[in-house]
Amino acid sequence: MAWINEIFRNGTLKDNGVYSFVKEGDNYILKSRWDESIPIGVKKKGICLPYNWFDYLRQQSSIVNSSLKQGLKEQNLVLLNDGEYEHNTSDDFIHFQGYSEQNFTIETGNVIGFISNGEYGINISSRFGDNFLKYIIASADGFLELEDFGGISNRNSFEWLVLYLWKIKLKKAIRLGIPKAYVTKTEDLTKVRGNIDVVNYFQKGHTGKYRCQYREHSYNTLGNQLITTVFRKYKHHSFLKDEILVRNSFETAVQGAKPSYLELLSTPHYNNPYYNSFNEIIDLSKKLLKEEMADFGTQSDLNAYLFDVSMLFEYFVRKTLSSFDLHDKFNDRHQIPTASTSYSRKLEPDITFEHNNKLYVYDVKYKSFDFRYGVKREDLFQLHTYIGQYGNMGEIGGCGFIYPLKEELWDKNIASTNGVVSQQLKFYGHKLKFNVFFIKVPKDNAENFKEAFSLNCKSFLESFNNKL
Repeated sequence: MAWINEIFRNGTLKDNGVYSFVKEGDNYILKSRWDESIPIGVKKKGICLPYNWFDYLRQQSSIVNSSLKQGLKEQNLVLLNDGEYEHNTSDDFIHFQGYSEQNFTIETGNVIGFISNGEYGINISSRFGDNFLKYIIASADGFLELEDFGGISNRNSFEWLVLYLWKIKLKKAIRLGIPKAYVTKTEDLTKVRGNIDVVNYFQKGHTGKYRCQYREHSYNTLGNQLITTVFRKYKHHSFLKDEILVRNSFETAVQGAKPSYLELLSTPHYNNPYYNSFNEIIDLSKKLLKEEMADFGTQSDLNAYLFDVSMLFEYFVRKTLSSFDLHDKFNDRHQIPTASTSYSRKLEPDITFEHNNKLYVYDVKYKSFDFRYGVKREDLFQLHTYIGQYGNMGEIGGCGFIYPLKEELWDKNIASTNGVVSQQLKFYGHKLKFNVFFIKVPKDNAENFKEAFSLNCKSFLESFNNKL
């Protein structure tokens, strides 16, 4: 049992949930949409709350929600985006309904993370757990680790998420070797190299050496110094204990250099396209160095770290289905008129591909699936719009949705269907295959999580193939 402000900041609340404040007899609880009850600590005079707790959280969540809808990227509001996935700006971080701390309902969406200021804070974690996040980060980025995931030093912080992503991207990029770049050097040499400092020559006379300024390739770059600094800062973290060889390579490359904090934050991207993959690591390194995702208790006006899991899951599913030669989501988009002379509405289904001269259209949904009412109304309407427009390109062979699903819900609802619900749609007199696929996610505390989830993904791929 914990005080309600602690419940909000310790990761107890999960994404895609609805929580209502309920009083049962002399007890106070937060009741979720799954009828799970979270007991709330009380004192004799009532609920133990910091001063103005409810008003503060409602105000700060409103600020964050507004920022998400406007697509802003303030200094302390971190949204991790990469290539084909981006933030779904229609989602709130947390939605309040109610007028007091003893009478309210909150709804969480696809965005996890935290906002905090001093003792106040809201921390939303993934309903599938941390191992699920690690798996889809690693595999969606094209590099699934085989060694142990490693522990989490502080479960109240999302710092591990950025550090894990940093590690994965670095291990992938390092296959190209440690980056090097041209640097300008000035040395006294016995042979002329580059440009001679004529003034220095006449001032000191002929000593047998020439002060020369020249350019050469060097591993001692500001980018490598930044990466090395992150290794030094987090050297005791469990995620990096197995990266001794990589760390030593960067330490050797920078020759013991220790640039200032401001120099490191001004590190530019590599201009050489060969090292483009290191530019993402530079951005993440700056976030880790600035501790933008630090745990609760910092003094900033708004300390926030947010991560849109729905876009990451979509990217993960696209990677899983990459053998189907998927269409580019953004380059092949359609546009429909809106009665505006300057704006058209973009249509961007998550999965489109051709098979046996037919077009297939699917949408990936990270949100919870309702087995009583099925797919949400707005998602069905969206799918019908996709079919109507993409049907202009050719014959539609099938359509549907892809959801993640907890193992216990799988066993309870769809174990007998092998993870797919198949029906038919009629569109302009034609029958279309309508399939809703589920990817079973093992329990977070399962000892063989990676192996089990990998097998589940293979089973999903087989079912997907069989339904074409």
